[in-house]
Amino acid sequence: MPAIPQLDPSQIEDFIERTLRERRGLQQALADLLARYDRIPPNNERDLLGRMIDGLKAEIASRNARAMAISPRL
Repeated sequence: MPAIPQLDPSQIEDFIERTLRERRGLQQALADLLARYDRIPPNNERDLLGRMIDGLKAEIASRNARAMAISPRL
């Protein structure tokens, strides 16, 4: 079984920051990554994309939770 490279947390942060600058939003970046993930066969790149997808999902959830905590409930 091939070794899966360890992902440096700063790589995910750098990716998210680049995504924010280059794309309309995290949701669009996530959709693009999911589409790419579905197109490629299982390999190290797909494993890396899976971790990036998990990171983006976590970031989106975190931002949504902060927005809910800040906005008044009706």
